[in-house]
Amino acid sequence: MLWFLISMALAAGGGASEEHGSGEAPHVPMQELAVKSTSLILFGGILFAIARRPVKDALANRAAGIRKSIDEATTLRAESQRRYAEVEARLAGLDQKIQEMRATAVWEADQEAVRLREKAASDAKRMEDVAGRTIREETERARRSLRDEAIRLSVGLARQKAADALMVDDQRRFAREFLDVIGKEVR
Repeated sequence: MLWFLISMALAAGGGASEEHGSGEAPHVPMQELAVKSTSLILFGGILFAIARRPVKDALANRAAGIRKSIDEATTLRAESQRRYAEVEARLAGLDQKIQEMRATAVWEADQEAVRLREKAASDAKRMEDVAGRTIREETERARRSLRDEAIRLSVGLARQKAADALMVDDQRRFAREFLDVIGKEVR
């Protein structure tokens, strides 16, 4: 501010020297300089009085905003460091978890293989039982069929021999007796 006052005084003095000529010493109007200085000081004081509170509040608000931003940044940094530590801990345990999962998968696969072998053995036994029962039933059917065929052939052969050797009455009697005997066996 002092520099401003001196430069104004010199500017005012420079204009006066040009009016009086070049040989005279510059004249500095002290009264004018005092009025301007007083006006300037009053203007600065009024400006200071008026602007002091808003400037002070603005600077305080700005400082509070900066402090708040720093606090938030500190909180966010702490939170991100905590999360980073959690991720690191999880990653550290990840290899162990993978090994555990592999071991569990191998164990479960072994259990499934045992279960499948037991089921296959059970199914094979059941199929063997069914096949044995089917074989017995088919064998029994074949025996009955063979017996029935043998009886039919025997009857036919006996009839033929009887027809050749016996008489009609004998044939009838023989046929009745034979049918009686077969009827008893079938029942």
